Amino acid sequence: QLPAVILTTIFTYICPHGSDAGYLCSEDSLAGNGCPLCNTRDLAQVSKVCRKWRQAALKQLYQNVRLEQVHYCELEEELWRRRNRRSFFSNGNTDSNEPVKTRMRLLYRTAQENEEIANMILYVKAPFWVREGCKQELTLLVSLLPNLRYVDLPQAVYVADHSCPLLSTLKSRSSQLRLMGWKGGSETSFMHAAADQPWKMLEIISLSSMKIDDTQLQTVLCTLPHLQSIKLEDMTYLTDALFDADETSMGFPQVKSLTIEECPNLTMKGIKQYLTIQSFSPILAELTLTNTGIIPDHLNSILSIAPVLKKLSITAAVSKPCPPVSQLRHISSTSLRELTYDISNDDSSKGLTAGAPSYYTYLADSLCSGTLPSLRKMSVNEARF
Repeated sequence: QLPAVILTTIFTYICPHGSDAGYLCSEDSLAGNGCPLCNTRDLAQVSKVCRKWRQAALKQLYQNVRLEQVHYCELEEELWRRRNRRSFFSNGNTDSNEPVKTRMRLLYRTAQENEEIANMILYVKAPFWVREGCKQELTLLVSLLPNLRYVDLPQAVYVADHSCPLLSTLKSRSSQLRLMGWKGGSETSFMHAAADQPWKMLEIISLSSMKIDDTQLQTVLCTLPHLQSIKLEDMTYLTDALFDADETSMGFPQVKSLTIEECPNLTMKGIKQYLTIQSFSPILAELTLTNTGIIPDHLNSILSIAPVLKKLSITAAVSKPCPPVSQLRHISSTSLRELTYDISNDDSSKGLTAGAPSYYTYLADSLCSGTLPSLRKMSVNEARF
């Protein structure tokens, strides 16, 4: 006689991954959840007890589907022996993906026959070997899921490989998708996204090694009103003009998370300009800067105009020691809760005084000065820190 809310809470302990509503890939979202296949089996058995339990268990069973290749428990060893047992009808050579392909076909049949269940499925997570080896099955499954928000995709989708039909299926059937990425070679597909607008609900995008300029990127970004996170990696054609906001520019959207990696032409000037523009209603909570030319000398200039920044990560190579404290204020922020600090010596500085140790000393002095009162977590790449 328990209420449905309490039943649902109990069922989350039986099958923890069913309540995962994040956009992490299969490999990153598995930790601590036991064996997904066994958990799903157990919850399926529980759902057969009565109609009330079935209704409470359905969402937990189908909201987040994990297409695992193997069991992460001792049962896999026994199943492996059974699958590879030689018989009169089999020579013992089996496809390693055949078990998960069978599960995908069964799930496809369930979604095909039961529209309610098909509408429940929001997340489909699959390990690397499954999403790369079962593209056909994954394409068929996705075609039946109109409310799909996240799916682990093969690399062919990110580079817009036309031999992979999954991309066209996503464009036509998955209008609710929340995360998408583009890599080098998919420039044309990316620009078509501005005109076709297949995924207006995108919240997270990742761009890597693409040959597009500032205006082209702004053109696409302005068609995505729900963006919350942007990652730019190895985008050598982008410059500080990307953050311009005037009559001749469409501007860069305000987001909660911004990651810039290996983009040498995006400098401190552009970052400051972007933060200054949104200073009236700041929302940037996470900022990651990796090998952008921005070094700890610049951190105070960033933190002073980012009043709600909670997570900061900086990775940089320095060629000279940190300026003395008399010339550089301590790192200061009342909102910062998490800091990742990875400073190394530039290869071009061989034979000169190593600069990295002085920057770790600068960080230590800042911590001791009490100018980071909200800091709760910190990671540094220095064994003697």
